[in-house]
Amino acid sequence: MSGRTRVTFNLFISFYLTSLLMFCGIMLFQKGYFLRAVNFALFHKKEILIISAILFCVLCFIVEKMEFVKKINFNSKLFYTIMVLLNTVSVSMILSIYLLYVQKDNFLNRTFQYIITHKPHFLVTFIIIFGLNLIFVAIIRNLYIANTIFGLVIFFIGQVHFNKLKILGEPLYPSDFSLVATIGEVLPMIRKNVNLLPIVLAVVLIVLIILVQRSMPKIRIHLIIRVALAAFGIFIVYSFMNYGEKWTLPYMQKAGIQFIRWNQPSNYAYNGPVIAFMGNFKKELMDKPSDYSKNKINSIVKNTPNENNVRPNGLGDLQQKPNIIFIMSESFWDASKLTGLHLQSDPIPTIHKIMSENTSGNLLSPTFGGGTANVEYEALTGQSNAFLRPGSMPYQDGLANKGNMPSIVSVLKDSGYSVEAMHPYNPAFYKRKEVYKRLGFTNFYSMGTMKHTDKFGNYISDESVTLELIDLLKKKDGPKFIHTVSMQNHLPYNKSDNNETYFNQLKPENNVILSNYFKGIEATDLAIKHLTDFLDTFDEPTMVVFWGDHMPSFGKDREIFSEAGYSAKTPVEDLRKFSETPFFVYTNYDTEKVHYESLSPSFLSTIVFDKTGLARPPYFDLLTQIRETVPGIKGANRLNTKGELITDLSTEQKQLIKNYEMVQYNLLDGKQYDTDELFKVK
Repeated sequence: MSGRTRVTFNLFISFYLTSLLMFCGIMLFQKGYFLRAVNFALFHKKEILIISAILFCVLCFIVEKMEFVKKINFNSKLFYTIMVLLNTVSVSMILSIYLLYVQKDNFLNRTFQYIITHKPHFLVTFIIIFGLNLIFVAIIRNLYIANTIFGLVIFFIGQVHFNKLKILGEPLYPSDFSLVATIGEVLPMIRKNVNLLPIVLAVVLIVLIILVQRSMPKIRIHLIIRVALAAFGIFIVYSFMNYGEKWTLPYMQKAGIQFIRWNQPSNYAYNGPVIAFMGNFKKELMDKPSDYSKNKINSIVKNTPNENNVRPNGLGDLQQKPNIIFIMSESFWDASKLTGLHLQSDPIPTIHKIMSENTSGNLLSPTFGGGTANVEYEALTGQSNAFLRPGSMPYQDGLANKGNMPSIVSVLKDSGYSVEAMHPYNPAFYKRKEVYKRLGFTNFYSMGTMKHTDKFGNYISDESVTLELIDLLKKKDGPKFIHTVSMQNHLPYNKSDNNETYFNQLKPENNVILSNYFKGIEATDLAIKHLTDFLDTFDEPTMVVFWGDHMPSFGKDREIFSEAGYSAKTPVEDLRKFSETPFFVYTNYDTEKVHYESLSPSFLSTIVFDKTGLARPPYFDLLTQIRETVPGIKGANRLNTKGELITDLSTEQKQLIKNYEMVQYNLLDGKQYDTDELFKVK
């Protein structure tokens, strides 16, 4: 046991000495310039590896002959403690650099440049990773196994963060882990966009580590030391978790670490992924407004103009309450905007015709390439993602675990409507089964309970959804509100039953992806034609509110968009070009046609009241007021009725937005003061 332990110790010492001597040597050769040393090492990898291997062998021989090594008591607690700390520090340092490496797009020179220019950020990153590693070592007890498992966990988290950044343009948030239960269904959707090589190499490395550690001495840690390590690790992690409310805040600010809540990609780029991730831990979905109170909510309710007093209260020329159908179409976007493709025909002629004849416009989606439930949340509740903590998923983090949430669903239900939801996929996704109950739906049709389930590609088709809707409407058992979330056009797009390509201007694999997407939206257009043709002769007044939930993600770095000539020159242009999807409000009865240049999903419900003549509660009066002056809200951006960025809100606009945020906090995280008054028809 002692001999094997000594050999292991010698290998470790030789490795550390080799690393130190090579680092010092390259630094001296480059006259102390760290970045030049890094670049030199990157351009001379083979030579450096050969020299390092020779130096390592020489040092192993020298260390083995050193007298003080022979005198070390390898069974002492002091030796074990030193080995634990030495290993934990080393592994934590490597993993800290690795996480910055994936944040910097796998460029080593950028990584070390960041470390040099952001020393406090790197130090805090290391401290947090070190604290987490201590917890693993304390729990697992076996040093090598603990470091291996911890390294594996951090590696995979880094890869998830990297791929999410590349595909969706969004970093990894703590709330993303609420999707772990559905990971088996998510992976097939994205596997073609994920580089598997790093994962394969990691698995091979882990196998090698396991084989090597079997021949190494077992370094087990005494219980008292384990408890101390765990306590210290937990203290470190807790201190930096949501650090804005911890004792560490003044020290972080003094070091120049500032949490950029309103721009999370910039937050992760500036602070590093570890600090930014830890700063996003928060149970509440919103920050509490400083002047929140029951009196304040009561004042907002009383001072919101009652639109029912300035327009006819009732159904106007309609003799009965109209059916209302919401269709949130998965990843639907007007791909004819890809002007670089030189299209010979319109892929969505029916939808373009409907948009030209009815109220329609551009929907300012709060997400890109994913986050469907957050768009749905806005459309059903009238609330805005702009006021939520970054990375929040209100369905999983809030609505699924709270009491009932007032919404367009509950209001229509109180007005005599049957309220039903349909999603041709797994009802557990985004916890829809629980959330729909909280919102007031009485029936939920999913892939297991739908009658029509023919597929288009990987998912139940939009045509099947149309057939299901028609069957429900034919029952004629009173006015209906049917909320539908389609699935047909969800990624992946790189494989279908028919891989015939429409284009040849792009890379071969991108031609396939885009061709398959076009086939999908063409099929959606035909399904909408089927539905509206039926409604044109249907003897009940019916409204269809159709919109795309977000733009499609075709892969990493928006490559296909660039190849197809779709890009933006300014931040505002980028905001609109990569956020807006088409929407329309079709009715089989006469209504006024209105065009919306850019409209947030939160305000779709207000159009329902405009076009049905149904009396609306004060909450929707407030939303209507905001829609008429600030119809587009995304993050920190506010757009006017012309789709232009509002650089300086007026006093009235500021107050409306403040009231909006206050009411949302009251409903979502607050005491729900005056909820009955907010949602009662006056």
